[in-house]
Amino acid sequence: MSRTVEYAETAVAKPSTLSPARDRDRILGQIARGEVLAGPEAARRIAARHQEAYGAAVWGPAPDAAPRAAQKAAAA
Repeated sequence: MSRTVEYAETAVAKPSTLSPARDRDRILGQIARGEVLAGPEAARRIAARHQEAYGAAVWGPAPDAAPRAAQKAAAA
């Protein structure tokens, strides 16, 4: 038994029409408007969100939590 399979034509991706300078300006504009997080403060904010969402079960206690726990234990 012969079987014929037909495939729909797929569009060929065209190269980006943005020049590197325009692309750079677009990204810097997004950062300036706060649409994209970038830099060390952004990394801290993203890490804090992940820690809050997934908790110590994934990454262990927050870096500043261990000294506080030791201080509480010593004070008790």
